[in-house]
Amino acid sequence: MTNSPIIWREAMRHTSLLSAIPDDLLVQLAERATDRQFVRGDFVCRDGEYSNSLYLIIAGEVDIIKDLRDGELILARLGAGQPFGEMGLIDDSPRSASVRVASDSLQVLELSRDDVVNLLQTHPGVLFEMVKLLNQRLRQMDIDHAQIMQAKIDELAESNQRLQKSYDDTLLALSQALDLRDQSSGGHLQRVTAYSLLIAEQLNLPPEGVESLRLGSLLHDIGKIGVSDAILHKNGKLTEDEWGLMRKHPAWGRSIIEGVDFLRRALGVIEAHHEWWDGRGYPYGLRGTAIPLEARIFAVADVFDALTVERPYKAAWSPDAAREQILSEAGTHFDPQVVAAFRAVYERLVEVMRRAEELEPHHALSPAGMRPLTAAPPQFPKPQLPGKMLDGGRRVGV
Repeated sequence: MTNSPIIWREAMRHTSLLSAIPDDLLVQLAERATDRQFVRGDFVCRDGEYSNSLYLIIAGEVDIIKDLRDGELILARLGAGQPFGEMGLIDDSPRSASVRVASDSLQVLELSRDDVVNLLQTHPGVLFEMVKLLNQRLRQMDIDHAQIMQAKIDELAESNQRLQKSYDDTLLALSQALDLRDQSSGGHLQRVTAYSLLIAEQLNLPPEGVESLRLGSLLHDIGKIGVSDAILHKNGKLTEDEWGLMRKHPAWGRSIIEGVDFLRRALGVIEAHHEWWDGRGYPYGLRGTAIPLEARIFAVADVFDALTVERPYKAAWSPDAAREQILSEAGTHFDPQVVAAFRAVYERLVEVMRRAEELEPHHALSPAGMRPLTAAPPQFPKPQLPGKMLDGGRRVGV
């Protein structure tokens, strides 16, 4: 590079994607980045090429363009501080548009695929910033090109499908990164989403409610980005101050998601999945049907999974023991109607649980996508039923 890592660190700090990254990591990224220069009319990358890089614009502007039969369509213009190339890294597919320099000169930092993957694993919040950028670009494209997009709909259909796939892939990647940070083992999100959708099916939840429940299940604990690892992974009893921070994660989740249009439907689950039917939950103490139905469904699914999975502070319960605990809390913690639906689909929930290790992430988002059971079911311990608090002073499903 022609500039020092310190100078590049300051430039990278002013990009929305990397603004929250610690200084030492920014310096490491700057040391590994490549400084590239272009002039007006140059193509930084072309439609149909595979991508191995993420680009951050330091100075200048680029146009994102799509070639059409009778010309080209400028989808967006990006300037200093904005990234491009993230879609090709997320879904590992050829680029769906070209990037051409729109200013007299262009200066970008190029980050390799390996560096970007390592960054996403250690700082899942970067994935969320990618979701926001994709959302903003889609909205701007709708505003600027509403009339001509209708005439070019056949040409753009594949690009729009890839954009939606990128949303889904980014959302799944973000939720899995959060899952691995919070859980002693992976798979929680896949299981609890499948459990929730089975209960919703029994309750005849309408399609829009099902989609809200699916998104909410995947993002229910996104607010735990604000909770330290020391609290999340603590083996012993949480202090009152630590509990106070933990109980803020639903509200923090709302503040993260409410600005992203296509995720707003998940807010009911994110914000209210720790509310109790009798009003003793948090963060607002909602009671009864004041709690969104999707959140009431998810609460049962979340506790069932929390009880039947080993955690650092508790042994795994058998499915039957977990079922009895949930049945006993109908009318207090849980909506009795939802508990009745849970009881009706209980055998199917257990089948999902025992198939979970064979499920691929996208299959787990719908009960219909599950593979046949081929392995012998595991053996579950049969502990005595404790009270409402588990060892270490934690309530399940926090």
